[in-house]
Amino acid sequence: MPPDLLQDGEVVLLMLKPSPWFVPLGALRPVAGLALVAMLLATLNNAALDLGWLGLGGASLRTGLESRDLLLAGAGAVVLRWFWQLLEWLSHVYVLTDRRVLRSRGVLGVSTAEVPLPRLQQIELGQTAKEKAVGVGTITLSDGRGGHADWEMVARPEDVRDAVAQARRRYGGR
Repeated sequence: MPPDLLQDGEVVLLMLKPSPWFVPLGALRPVAGLALVAMLLATLNNAALDLGWLGLGGASLRTGLESRDLLLAGAGAVVLRWFWQLLEWLSHVYVLTDRRVLRSRGVLGVSTAEVPLPRLQQIELGQTAKEKAVGVGTITLSDGRGGHADWEMVARPEDVRDAVAQARRRYGGR
């Protein structure tokens, strides 16, 4: 957590990170896309298409690379994408204090969002099908005026939502 995030005298009630499921679930679509593209390129690399109807004669899509090399490049891209997702996971921190809710994230540039407890209007728990399948959820905390802090893919989302609601009841009247 960035050291300057907390104010003097502010008490941390809860500090957490997204569930480790954040890494595979967050990268699922890009990884599937990269794998599909790599397999498609490897398949087309071996194809000899008759493009005579386009006036190109018997052309081939061969790149001069081995299909194995294309698949290895695709596997490398998949590993890099998972590594980036791991860095994203490491950068996320969610904090509930006696004054506000905070979210800090970002690998190359840190982004923070906060909602003071007295202005906290909505505490919403959302779960996609894949999040529900592994028992995580995203909690949206908003002030009703456009300010919000999303806590993505937290474990035990109902318990976390209840802890925030309890803090709002207890400290929100300040």
